[in-house]
Amino acid sequence: MSLQIAPVPRAVQLKHSVDIQLDHAFHEQQWTILANLARQRHKATKDEYYRAVEIAAKSRGDNAIDRTLGREVVQAMVNDNTVMKDVDALDLYEFAVDRLSIDYSKTIGVLRARLAKALPKDQSVGLKCLEACMWYSDWENAQEIAVSLNKNFPGDRKLLFQNILTTFLVGAAENTNAVKKKLFPNLVKAQVDRAFNLRPLTGKEQTPPGHVHFSENEIKLWIRIREKFGSPQENVKLLSLPNWGTLYFLEQGFTDAFLLSIRLLAFNLQWEAILQISNTVFDKVIEMEQHNPIETVTSSDNNQNTETPATRQRLVEATNSSPGRASEEFIKGQYLNASREWLLWKNTTTAASNLPNSQEALETFHKKIENVIRILSSMGRMNPIFQQNYSQILLDITFTRARTATYPTHSRPAENKTIQCLLKFAKENIKNPSCFATLKGYFELLSREEMASFANALGDEYTKDTEGLDLYDRLFLAALTLRVKFFEATSLTKGEECRFCYSVATDGTGCESCLESITKDTLDAFRLGIQDQAVSRKAADATEDPLSNLAILGSICLVKLAGLGRRSWRHMGGSPLYHADIQLFLQAVIWLEFYLKKAPNSDSVRFMLVKLYLMMGSVTRALEVWSIFDVKNTLLECLGTVCLDRLATISPSSFVPGPGHLHDFAEPFIHHFETAIQKKYPDTVVKTLQNSSYAELPNVVDLAQNQSRNCVVVLAVVENRRGIRLKSGRNETAIEDEPLIRSISPEYTLQDFTDYNPLPHWAGSRSTPIQELAAHGPLPTNRRCHLSLLAERFLDLVCYIQPKDFKPSKTVQVLQIDWQAAASSCKKLHKNLDAFLYGEGHDEDDLTGPETWFFRTVAELAKLVTLVLETVLPASSTKAAREDILAVIRRILAIMDYHIHDFLSAPAGLLAGAPAKLHTFHSVAALHAMGMLRESTLAVKYTVQHVTLALERVKAIDKPRGVSEAAWLIPETKKLAAAAVAADAKIKARVAKLTESLHTSGWVDCLVGWALGGDGDGVGNAANGGFAGATAQKLALFIPEDAREVWAADIADSWRDVVKGWAAVRLE
Repeated sequence: MSLQIAPVPRAVQLKHSVDIQLDHAFHEQQWTILANLARQRHKATKDEYYRAVEIAAKSRGDNAIDRTLGREVVQAMVNDNTVMKDVDALDLYEFAVDRLSIDYSKTIGVLRARLAKALPKDQSVGLKCLEACMWYSDWENAQEIAVSLNKNFPGDRKLLFQNILTTFLVGAAENTNAVKKKLFPNLVKAQVDRAFNLRPLTGKEQTPPGHVHFSENEIKLWIRIREKFGSPQENVKLLSLPNWGTLYFLEQGFTDAFLLSIRLLAFNLQWEAILQISNTVFDKVIEMEQHNPIETVTSSDNNQNTETPATRQRLVEATNSSPGRASEEFIKGQYLNASREWLLWKNTTTAASNLPNSQEALETFHKKIENVIRILSSMGRMNPIFQQNYSQILLDITFTRARTATYPTHSRPAENKTIQCLLKFAKENIKNPSCFATLKGYFELLSREEMASFANALGDEYTKDTEGLDLYDRLFLAALTLRVKFFEATSLTKGEECRFCYSVATDGTGCESCLESITKDTLDAFRLGIQDQAVSRKAADATEDPLSNLAILGSICLVKLAGLGRRSWRHMGGSPLYHADIQLFLQAVIWLEFYLKKAPNSDSVRFMLVKLYLMMGSVTRALEVWSIFDVKNTLLECLGTVCLDRLATISPSSFVPGPGHLHDFAEPFIHHFETAIQKKYPDTVVKTLQNSSYAELPNVVDLAQNQSRNCVVVLAVVENRRGIRLKSGRNETAIEDEPLIRSISPEYTLQDFTDYNPLPHWAGSRSTPIQELAAHGPLPTNRRCHLSLLAERFLDLVCYIQPKDFKPSKTVQVLQIDWQAAASSCKKLHKNLDAFLYGEGHDEDDLTGPETWFFRTVAELAKLVTLVLETVLPASSTKAAREDILAVIRRILAIMDYHIHDFLSAPAGLLAGAPAKLHTFHSVAALHAMGMLRESTLAVKYTVQHVTLALERVKAIDKPRGVSEAAWLIPETKKLAAAAVAADAKIKARVAKLTESLHTSGWVDCLVGWALGGDGDGVGNAANGGFAGATAQKLALFIPEDAREVWAADIADSWRDVVKGWAAVRLE
């Protein structure tokens, strides 16, 4: 997949031989003076270099024709097969076109390849052209240049591997033509094999690799090529050659290559080869104990291999030169380090399980690894990380053997080895943040009865009076036990019986009875811990603490019991909270907020609070919690959507600089991606090539491709544009001036790369994922991002106004051309909008209801503009054309009616006589619906203005026809304008009502009452008992009154801030 975001231009300088006047004008960016001086020099010297300087200078001038002159000259040179032999002049032509829409690989790249071939013995010119093509990801021309360099300097191994690398990049690229796609994989395999003497040069009998001086980077590239293009049979044969292969890499000190070759064998399903390597490594370590040379290898660091690159190189040279004592010690150290590698252990388990005699192979592996661990422990080479890995590999072995062994289904925990092993692992690693995630991977392999047995056994450990376990440790056990029960309770399908309480699941939520029970138990355990000062102090300073796990687990149960995550997003109305139990929802929020103030270190607590506060429209508080993360740089791309997605439609003021925030919320995201993709990526590509880090370059390319197709890239720009448009009514910057998204085509697949790992993934696989459960709407998708981009392009089209100084001499002809171009663009937009909205293969539930109405409105508006441009403006409209246009207008009016109706609709069950504050709560939670309705009204208004202006131009060139067309079309467009005005009036009334309501007194008591019972009206039954009432009573036991009031005041203030921002929105 090619990048859709162009890099920043490369820096360019004039030749040192130019005179001082020219050089001064260039550095001072005096482009007009520079162009005149260069023209004079060219006239006097006939040196084409000065012609290039002139064209480069004009590309930065004010004349529109001059700015495109460079593209015309470059294209002419390509078409005429011109060979530009001056690399400095070519740099200037590259400079002249770097701001224009141009395919580098078919223009400048072609000229660079011709130049390198024309000067075959000039290595510096060739390398300069190669690096330029690599900067622009022009792999094909870079490969041609690399071939030329390698051919003309055959003794340079660096140029050889640059040739191999570029050939690999061309063969692996998705946009490579079919011929090269078929040829290059075999070509690059042959090239890289010959680089290590792994295949004969003449096709005669194969000779083993000799003592070629090679680096680990070169071997890693060989492995990468073999993984991509090699067959399993080829790969295992080559890795078995003398003086080559996995163990040879290990003995040479190439640990990364050793591990990568094991991964390659696993990828190729070569299980016997992996087992043979593993046995050799383990046997070598066991032999060391038998021959008692352990003292010779214990001088290294007790925990890890700490040889520096320089030390490693000296030891490698010793190994290659003589089989003396130093090389033997180094090799022994390599085998010792390899014997504790997780990748080796994991692949050995997989390999053994895939053999016909799997039970025997696993038992042998089990015995050997026990011996090896005993030896490593005696040498002080087992740190806690390796010890945890060892515990986990024992789990793997036990579960793998259990697949083919037979155990009694209802055996007691002590009789079931899998449960025993799980219990042992859980107790040993219970304070490790990854403990539950590791256990969860094995839960899917257990039966329902085994899961119940494990949970009960774990619960017994909690109740035992075990010596050495204090309350803090017991709370860890309680938190783990309750998470296990939660996993099982959320793994049930509809109609399935729970193994704990024997209730039958009635829907996809899971066992509600167990969820209520888990909530009560977490509340009791949490209160016990939070009221113990010693436990509270420990928890506050810990990265992983039992109290945060208890608070999060209880809150998730409350959110699920509140009813979130059950229904289709398209039927959510204005907000997911329309169908939720507000009291249970608020109880989850206040519990998490209370613990955040006590211990702000838990990422999961902060993540959950950000999501929940955004869901209820409390944007200011959500952003305050978000700011605790101190999210910067690369974290923006993997965490960004958590807070950014749909923020503009909820709080447009967050995207306009003002008091309290010096820049808009999207600016750091946009800056990061522009820096990462446009600046750092091309620079890293060139530096990686220069540093001979061949195997890393494909990873660099993959990273940039993932960044360029990250949904956050699109969302950042779209949300920023929406926020500005909602506040000011118009965007000043066109899509074509947005470098991150201007080149993204509908065929380009976008993907959500958000890292949801900080969220607690404790539920079963059948349950709604936590990232969807605690979301304001569906997660980012390719479909929604492309619909958003298409909508932005349409709004650009209908908002475009010709510059006042644009006065063409042939007005009629220019207007006809302008209309044709606009009609073509609009028709294409409508086609793509229709394809994403109604085409096959698209998930209908990846949009909120308000988003669906907005995109349908834009699609119909695009069709309306297309019909007007094609059937009304060029010539007199026919009756059929008028009927088509009227039908589209009726559809738009109908969609607007539905959109307004959804916006005004109250939540199900909310009676007309419900308290005003409860209506306010739901209105604030539904700000996203208001934002999308405002987007629709703006789109309608812009379209009406565009059509009206077009009809005015018709009148200017053909008044009778213009008057005739306006007579029937203008009244219809006025209906659209009236609908938009009516919708804006509804929005204005809603904002005024919210402003009035939120500035009345009593909000603190009301919110506290809704959550915990008391003075709040209209929500829950805390005062009357029931589960919500019991939960409120338990929460009230440890949340002080002052903390409750601060929480409620923060929410009310946050709502006022958001509504204040909406009051500043222009709704004329």
